Amino acid sequence: MKLINQIEPLITEYDKRSLNRYMKSGGWLTEYRENYNFEKKFKHLTKSKYCVTMPNGTLTITGILLALKLKKRDIVLVSAYTMVATANAAKILGLKVKFVDIDPINLNMGPTNLKKKINKNVKAIVYTTMNGRSGHIKKISEICKKKKIFLIEDSAHSLGSYFEKKHHGNFGIASSFSLSMPKIITTGQGGVVCTNNLSIYKKIKLIKDFGRKKPGTDEYKILGFNFKFKNLKK
Repeated sequence: MKLINQIEPLITEYDKRSLNRYMKSGGWLTEYRENYNFEKKFKHLTKSKYCVTMPNGTLTITGILLALKLKKRDIVLVSAYTMVATANAAKILGLKVKFVDIDPINLNMGPTNLKKKINKNVKAIVYTTMNGRSGHIKKISEICKKKKIFLIEDSAHSLGSYFEKKHHGNFGIASSFSLSMPKIITTGQGGVVCTNNLSIYKKIKLIKDFGRKKPGTDEYKILGFNFKFKNLKK
């Protein structure tokens, strides 16, 4: 019996020619113009004000949490049905993770279930729009605003998904999109942070490049890491 994959990447002849053209151009593969152009196109597609690429979706959520300056005693609420990376991003930083049950109809975090888990130590919620479903995204957003809790969207599956004419990723403080092989578009591995908050955008730009304001310099503004992307992409 032949195995039929549920989903697989489409690599076209155009992609191959583009790759060869870049390799022949003398590009250094590291993050530069090609990558910046990609961010601009992604920003235009999602209608977000700012986009930042990173090596994968785990690091995009990690970067967002770092930018929010959460403390170790803080709790991050995560959907009980999501990729383990959603919770791992918070655990990497030593944050407490608690799971919220889903609505069996749409498989996304349920507002009633969420309210039961909220206490004074809950500082952020990561809402996964599973398989691009909006679920209760508007209600969840309203709860977060009322309780003054950061809403982070795990939009790994949501490129091209909208709710009330607004693209997913624009309902909270920031969002994380995945570019891994089974996603809508792929770079093999990769992730994108989208936000409409200038302060968060600036912090994530610092975090992803060792904490320095300008590439190639040795002036560091904050503690940062090497979360840079690459020019070599599909």
